[in-house]
Amino acid sequence: MKNIHSEFVKYGKNAKYWLRRCEMLLPEIA
Repeated sequence: MKNIHSEFVKYGKNAKYWLRRCEMLLPEIA
């Protein structure tokens, strides 16, 4: 169970990173 939690935290940080990248790329795509 502990391993799953650490993976979730890692993914959570990764999600924030990708969200920020998407915000930067969106104006170019739209």
